[in-house]
Amino acid sequence: MDKQKIIVDYISHLKSFKENGALASDSVRAAMILFGYSEGEADAVVKLTKKLGSDEIFVSDIMDIFIAKQKYPELDLVSLATNGINDLDCFWFCDNCCELLNYQPGFDCSQGIWKCKACGHLNDISENSIIELNFKKNS
Repeated sequence: MDKQKIIVDYISHLKSFKENGALASDSVRAAMILFGYSEGEADAVVKLTKKLGSDEIFVSDIMDIFIAKQKYPELDLVSLATNGINDLDCFWFCDNCCELLNYQPGFDCSQGIWKCKACGHLNDISENSIIELNFKKNS
């Protein structure tokens, strides 16, 4: 069985034990190493998904990275974590197929456009396309 599928299944299972869908970064790192990922890859995933000022990592953020790695095996997580990603601190989705663009190999907002690697659609990824989403909890 593919090690990425095993860890995706494992983290999905753990999600049911956490009301807010978050795990401690040490738990994520340990699970990744247990399933055969290098320490560098585990550290990279933690760095890419850990929220500032918190030790927790949202399961959905981890899943986004693992799904991207499954689709794009050439995606270098260590390099991405080391060099950062120019995404204007936004989640970018393809206007055509809704794929998350941030983790497609080579993704960079500096040109203002990005051709989706999944469907080939040319997307506007400039500051003009940022939509501020405000979610209000029902009282």
